[in-house]
Amino acid sequence: MNKIERVRAALAGQPVDRPPFTVWYHFGNQHAPAERTAQVHLEFFEHYDLDLLKLMNDYDYPMPEGMEVIATPADLARLKPFDPADTPFGTQLRTVEIVAGALRGKALFLDTVFNAWNTLKRNLVREAMPTLMAQHPQAVEAALGVVNANLIRYAQASLARGAAGIFLSVPATSESLTSSNTSGSCGPSISSCSRPFAARASATCSMPTASTCTSTGSSTTPRRHSRGPISTAARPSARPGAALP
Repeated sequence: MNKIERVRAALAGQPVDRPPFTVWYHFGNQHAPAERTAQVHLEFFEHYDLDLLKLMNDYDYPMPEGMEVIATPADLARLKPFDPADTPFGTQLRTVEIVAGALRGKALFLDTVFNAWNTLKRNLVREAMPTLMAQHPQAVEAALGVVNANLIRYAQASLARGAAGIFLSVPATSESLTSSNTSGSCGPSISSCSRPFAARASATCSMPTASTCTSTGSSTTPRRHSRGPISTAARPSARPGAALP
């Protein structure tokens, strides 16, 4: 079996010669050009002989022009729809194109997208999130909708450029999200954002039996597969070029 056959068979619950193997690592390339980001991922893929590559996405969701942090309902209202190619995500999309060309016919790869809640809290609102959720839940819900729609556009652009699927990273630790966060009026919007994302972003996915994977804290669960999970391992401490243990 080659790498593509092994992954597709596992996701379809069919017999495989061995479980497919993948692992990932944050390289800290958020300020690097697409060519360098693609290079380190491809070197990593070759060094560890992966069956499936997870393309990390460390480029920031853009702040509204002229802003450094979002702290008020008026700030949230400045979040608008955008074309991902015209933002820092455009560098990631170029990375997708390069990796797709290098791995075409050789292996499948997933692009990474952080869900709307994580994106809004970590990249945009930060420390103001608890206050905004408690005092202005409708403003937060509206902002989540805008961010989610932009992430859907990004995911569709990534799939169109050659990604086989989307790894949707969802926070599931008390540090990121608690039951009190989701019990209020904007709680339903946090979970509901994932449903339209998965349904719309996966429409043209080339991995129809496992179009979206969700990361919840330390575990990774392929979604919509039947009986063939992909093996994952802890993130390696060695960078490409280092000796294997």
